[in-house]
Amino acid sequence: MNYFLFPLLLLTFFKLFQPVELTNYYETLNINCYATKEQIETAYHNLVNEMVNDNGLDAQSKEIKLKDLKEAFKVLSDETSRARYDYYLKNIPGIFRQYYW
Repeated sequence: MNYFLFPLLLLTFFKLFQPVELTNYYETLNINCYATKEQIETAYHNLVNEMVNDNGLDAQSKEIKLKDLKEAFKVLSDETSRARYDYYLKNIPGIFRQYYW
């Protein structure tokens, strides 16, 4: 084996298997993991209204925050995508498991 390639292979291996960080959509919407669909919708609409009426944020910050809220709502409001998301949260070791399950 070429000894010059070993460090490159090692770096590639560790780059591929880095820990995965998921955005916690429950924290984004300020709800718990047992929230109903109605609670998710209410939280989403309240946060969007609050964000739109907030004059302290610039347009770019509002756009980023609204994008995050939309993504969280999209995942958590659909039963299939929420079940898949919850599965990943439960099975990825780390901070999510200790707070939610």
